Order: sequence, then structure tokens, then C-alpha cells
Amino acid sequence: MRFLLNGSPQTGGTINMSALVVPGINNIGPYPRTYLRNPWIANQDLSVFKNITFSADGKRYLQLRLEAFNALNHPQFSGYNLTSNVTNGAGATGNSIFSNFTGLVASNNTRPAGSTSVLGTYFGEYSGAQNMRVVQIAAKFYF
Repeated sequence: MRFLLNGSPQTGGTINMSALVVPGINNIGPYPRTYLRNPWIANQDLSVFKNITFSADGKRYLQLRLEAFNALNHPQFSGYNLTSNVTNGAGATGNSIFSNFTGLVASNNTRPAGSTSVLGTYFGEYSGAQNMRVVQIAAKFYF
């Protein structure tokens, strides 16, 4: 099977390699299958327990607990804008490029200098974050 971007099967079409660019990075792959997904979550949870016994056999005791989720309060951003676009030489985008495959260029919607638009509007920006540090204190009585 032959994939064509320029020309026709009769004229021996060629693949336009400049259209096959990784958005925003411009270096050669291979990339893992999770390349354009959100970053991994770095959670460090912490638990501290203290048992206070109320019987000689140790069957009844009070457990004081202090637990922290995301104890180091590491920022975990989400909702990345990974929108990219392909434009042909005539300036057409979307479905209209299927009639004219010449001069294809992969373009990103990057933030211009001095822009005050909402964060997450442009390519590569995040629009949300996961939970910050959560601390809970508990007392449990075992009998």
C-alpha cells in the first residue's frame, strides 16, 4: 500500500515529510504511545499511628491517626490543551485540505507574547490541577 500526499499513483507521488512533525518539540521519535497524554501524578502519602492499650491482653486499644495525602504538596496539573492543526499552502484547514495536499504544515496554537488570555487557551498549557495536600486526623477504638 502506498500513502501519497503529493502527486498521483501515475506520476509516482511522494510523502511530504515536513507535514509529519511532532507538535511543539520538533525532534525525531520514536515516542511512547502515551506521549500526548497528561503527565503522571506524583503523590506521596504519609500516615502516623499511635496505639494506646486499655487491657492487659492488648485486645482493646485506642488508635490515634494522622494521615496526609499528597504530603509534599507537589503540584499536579491537568487538562492540557493538545490541540494542533494542519494547514495547506492555500491557508485552508480542517476538511478542506483534502482537495489540496500541497505545502502541508503542522501548526500549533501557541501563546503570543503579552497575551492575557485564560490559562489553557493555547497549546501545551494546563487548565486545571489535582487536589492539593489533604490532612485528616482520626481516633479509632478497637474492642
